[in-house]
Amino acid sequence: ILFVCTVAFISNPQKLNITSKVDPALDKAISQMILDEVDPTYFCAAEGHKIFGTSQNGDELTVYGYMSFNAYNFVNGCLTDYGNGGHNPFVATFWNKDGFYKLKEVKYPQDGMGYGDSIREMFPAEFERKALYPYDYLDELQKQEFSQAEAALKEAGISCKVADYNDFDRVYIPDE
Repeated sequence: ILFVCTVAFISNPQKLNITSKVDPALDKAISQMILDEVDPTYFCAAEGHKIFGTSQNGDELTVYGYMSFNAYNFVNGCLTDYGNGGHNPFVATFWNKDGFYKLKEVKYPQDGMGYGDSIREMFPAEFERKALYPYDYLDELQKQEFSQAEAALKEAGISCKVADYNDFDRVYIPDE
């Protein structure tokens, strides 16, 4: 029995780190990973993310988290998320060398019927519920996005409101 336990420990040296503080360089690498997913043809792109925790194995750091992303453009005099973004749980692995993080791979859950099972396969048990039920922190992610959109407006010298796409009345005109 001692031999089996020792082998299991040696073959899986990762230690799960449940964290609320994140290295700023890692935070920036995660933001870039997410923004690389957004269509660059709009006024600006923005993202929000929440890191549940990490695990380290040698120079590889695995990050367990949830992300949101949107492209922003002008509608009715406001800068708004253009309805083409999304949100997803993710597991990203970075090479970590002296505080420099390079993305190795990112995984997202399977769509449809396999969604829940794929999350259970991807995430440690401690993070499954957070990945499956993001409603406790989606507002926080949207605030992160809006803050980035407001910063883009300020940098461009434009003064207008940042709004959610769902704040606007839309008229459906059926194809004839």
